[in-house]
Order: sequence, then C-alpha cells, then structure tokens
Amino acid sequence: MLLTDFLAQYVNELRSGKRCRHRHAVPVVDGTLRCFKTLYRIVVNFETEVGEKYDLNNVGMAFQRNFVSWCLNRGVKCNTVRSYLTMLRL
Repeated sequence: MLLTDFLAQYVNELRSGKRCRHRHAVPVVDGTLRCFKTLYRIVVNFETEVGEKYDLNNVGMAFQRNFVSWCLNRGVKCNTVRSYLTMLRL
C-alpha cells in the first residue's frame, strides 16, 4: 500500500469515527483531524515534487532524510517537521 493511500484512508476513518483517539473510545477532535489532513497534503506535495511514490515498506531513514531536507528547504520550522515525523511515527 502506498503511503498517500494509507494516509487518505486514515483521515477518512478519523473523520467517520471508525478510528478513535489512541487508547480512548472517543472520536478525535477537529484539530487532530486538521493536522492529519495537513500531513496528507504535505506528503502528496513532497511525493509530487520528488517524483517518487513511497510504499509503506519503503518508509525508513532514506525517506526521513529526504522529507526533512525537502521541508526545511521550503522554510518549514524544525519543530513542525518533527511533529510531521511524530504523526508518521518515524
């Protein structure tokens, strides 16, 4: 499965309530949903500009290095990049 396909599915499941907060049985708040939508958009832009589609099995250190340098070259702050990586669980 492609990373972008997984993120799109994840956002849809958060929106529908199929997925809930980690270790809780309550739906996520709008802010969390907004963050994951932004992450999805950022990853789509990254893959488009790099010209490579990442499979979930290929998301590792090479992806992380490329993603971080791509974000920093576009003026994204270090803490924001770290939150993206945390949401991706890298």
